Amino acid sequence: MQGSTDQIQDTGKAQRQYGLIRHYTYLNGDPCLVIRPAVPRLGATAFAVRQDDIWRWRTDVEDVRMVAHAAIKAANVLRLDPTPQTWTQIITVIQDGLDELHTMPPAPKEKRQVVGALEVIANGRRFSKDIYQ
Repeated sequence: MQGSTDQIQDTGKAQRQYGLIRHYTYLNGDPCLVIRPAVPRLGATAFAVRQDDIWRWRTDVEDVRMVAHAAIKAANVLRLDPTPQTWTQIITVIQDGLDELHTMPPAPKEKRQVVGALEVIANGRRFSKDIYQ
């Protein structure tokens, strides 16, 4: 998960599975699935999966090493035992929440901060769009 400057808005949805809490939130306006230990651990932080990174957690891809590596990283962040059982549980908890993460809408624009503007002129027409954080 990113540093303390990120804006986090919790959706209030939380589920417990394998000693982990999975909840859905918005991090800088982006939908995220966040897991953390159900019992607080010294030095542990939360681990977030952004909606744009769902593909990294699919095991139907040819190279599942990426999923395993991400689970090992999550176990380190969560200060959990570095065992294959732990990694499998992390993968299961995250994969069980991917469908709900996939269907989450972006944060309402009134809760998002505009950080820039995009303006394109093509064939004499002007197109503009705000860029939200």
